[in-house]
Order: sequence, then C-alpha cells, then structure tokens
Amino acid sequence: MSLGLELLDELDYLQTPLIGSVKTSSGMTASIEQNMPISGSSRTFTLRSPYFVRTLGPVDLGVAWDPLCRLLRHHGIPIFSPVDALVDIPAASVPARWSGRAWDEPFDFDELSTADLFEIACHDSARRQWKWPSEIASDRIDGLLRSVRETSGGDTPIGVSLPLGCHVDDIQRCLSADVDFISLSCRFAKFEASDLHSLVQCRALATKRNRSRLPLLVTAPIADIEQAHKLLALGASAVSLDCILRPAIAQDMQPNENEVSTDELRRMLPSIASSLNWSAPQRFELSQVEKLLAQAPRSLGERLTSVGASDLASFTWECLRSVSERAQRTTGVMRLAHDHSSPT
Repeated sequence: MSLGLELLDELDYLQTPLIGSVKTSSGMTASIEQNMPISGSSRTFTLRSPYFVRTLGPVDLGVAWDPLCRLLRHHGIPIFSPVDALVDIPAASVPARWSGRAWDEPFDFDELSTADLFEIACHDSARRQWKWPSEIASDRIDGLLRSVRETSGGDTPIGVSLPLGCHVDDIQRCLSADVDFISLSCRFAKFEASDLHSLVQCRALATKRNRSRLPLLVTAPIADIEQAHKLLALGASAVSLDCILRPAIAQDMQPNENEVSTDELRRMLPSIASSLNWSAPQRFELSQVEKLLAQAPRSLGERLTSVGASDLASFTWECLRSVSERAQRTTGVMRLAHDHSSPT
C-alpha cells in the first residue's frame, strides 16, 4: 500500500453523542447532494453523488459497458466519456456525461455542447506531461475559459484539470480565472503523501479566496470506499471510483462454475436446445458492482450522521482526527479532539 493510502487509514472520525438522532426511512439523516454555482449563469449545477467514473470505457469493459452505464445512471454517478462511446447505449441507460480536452487540443463542438460538465486539462498531449506555471499564462487561461463558455452556451460548468502536487501558482491562477471546478489527478500509479497534502492545500487556498464550496474532483488510486469518504472530509467534492470498480467488474465477469454453457447444453440436450432460441443475447448483470454502488451512499450517509454532519458541506477535516504524528503532519488534522485550529 502506498504511503498516501496508509496516511488515510491513520485518520479516524470524531463521533458525536447519539442524542436526539432521528433517521429517515432510508437510514440516513444527511444529504449527499451538492448544488454548485456556474460562473456567469443563474443555473445551478447539482452533484447528485460525490462519486464519478473517469477511465472506464467500452474498449476494456466489452459486454460489461452497457450494464455499467445503466447502473451509473440509476445511482446518479456521472462518467467521463466521449459522445461516441455512448451512441449505442439505450437512452434510459445513459449516465450524466462529463468530458474534457487538453488545452493544446482542438475542441469538438458536439463534444462540448452536449457535455454536462467540461474540463480543460493543463496537459501537453504531445509530450504527455503536465504544463507548469512558467508555461501557463494567466491571461491565456482567462481567454480560453471565456471562449469555451461561449461555445458551450454558458450553462455548462467549465473547469481546469491539474495534477495533485502541482505548484501553488497553478491553483492560484485557476482561482483567479473564476473556474467552476478544479480536477486534481494523481501523476503516478500510487497515491503519495504529497498528493494528500496537495488536496488539503488546494481546499485551504480556495477557502482563503472565499470559494470554500469550489468543487474539487479528485482522481486517485484508492483501495476502498472508506478512503474515498476520508478524501471528501479532507476537501474533495467528488472522488473517482475507477480503482474500486475495476476489481468488482472483474469479479462479476468471472464465469460461474455452476452454470452450464450454451455449447454444453447443445451437446447434452440437442433436441431441447434446438427448440429454444439460444442465440438471443442474455442480459449481463454486474451484481458486485450493483452492491458496491448501492452501499457507498448508504455508508456515507451513516458516516455523516455519526459525526453530526447534516450534509457534505459540513463534513470537513473537523470531523477527523489523526491517530499518528505523520498523518497530522501531512494533513494538518490534529490528534487532539478538542483542538480546532485550521489545517495548513
């Protein structure tokens, strides 16, 4: 396990007394929806779920792609996907679609105008590396954002994608450009301590600029849903589930040893098999994925209730405590429950 994930596991929750707690019929008392303003628009962008999917697609999922989209739509979880990948998905199964482009790539009008959210990655696609402060002029970000807003119609959230651990000037320039959100992604395969510190720092900078509710979308190789929830408490507004879903999808796609294949049935019972339409496509189910997606918001709602948070806006670092000195040093979350100094 990477150091960043170890540090997440060294954070615990401050429990509130169970006095006067009244649960709803679903077992939750706290809301996990978030309403986000869109710059220059009267429209509000609603995040129904604090989760999203970034890298999963039809090429690597095959027959699991259609049922995954159906489940994401059902649970209100958006997916980063090009328009073409969803063309063959039934309309009732299409989840909210987020999209984006590297800043040096041409923008596709259909891609931009039909996206529910659009991010501009500060990434050099040719060199496959992130751009840094000396290469990002603040006036260029402003002009690019204005152009993209106008092209999208003005009601689509437009944000910037940066790497976790980027220079503080990158964050400052994005905040000055009045972005609707910031995406933060791990640069490497492992989630490092510096990545965790960078998330805390980014939230602190946004708060100092009077943008405490600025959406931060975090993509990180986390191991379980509890780590995702701790990232939410440390400042993330939504966390990618890719690394959690992939093992569940792989498990769902494992053949059931107790099932008899179509070919085996034909060999065993040729007369019966010939009378049935075995060529009809069978509905592929993702039972493990369904279980995970259903449990995630329930466990988050129960967690919010246990720490006395009425919604995600009040689910902050103050709901946490560090159980090690290194976790405190990295995140700024104090080890003493009664110490309420702000993390730095």
